[in-house]
Order: sequence, then C-alpha cells, then structure tokens
Amino acid sequence: HTSQDFLKALKQLPPPEQKVALKVLCASTALDGKLCRREKRLVSDAYSAVGIPAPIDALDELAKALCNGDGIKQELLTPLA
Repeated sequence: HTSQDFLKALKQLPPPEQKVALKVLCASTALDGKLCRREKRLVSDAYSAVGIPAPIDALDELAKALCNGDGIKQELLTPLA
C-alpha cells in the first residue's frame, strides 16, 4: 500500500475516526524523536485530505518530548486532531 492509498482511505472515514487515525499517524511519525521531510509531508497531506490545518509545530513538540524521554502525554496529543 502507498501513502496515496492511506489518504484515500482516510477521506472515507467518518470524522471521529479520521481524528483517531491522524493522532495515530502523528504518534507513529514522532516515535523516534525526529521528523524527516517525508514524514512531515505525509502528515500535512493527511490533514489536508480531511480539511484540517496540519499542526506541524505540535508534532515537533511531541517528537521533542519523546526524544527527551517524556513519553506521550495527552496534552501533546490534543492539538493533533
């Protein structure tokens, strides 16, 4: 499957499930504590696909927290969808 397949499937989900999928995408891209351009582009494309502005700054904060060993806290996830 490609990222285009993911984006197509994302558009077909009901809005509450889109938000869950976006949070999972953000958490998974931030897990290693750094975000490459390709990951940021996928996140940006995913948010655009469902008409929500991409919270790249919040995603960067989540990646930093994970890199620092702070874990995934709810207050870091809230702005992501």
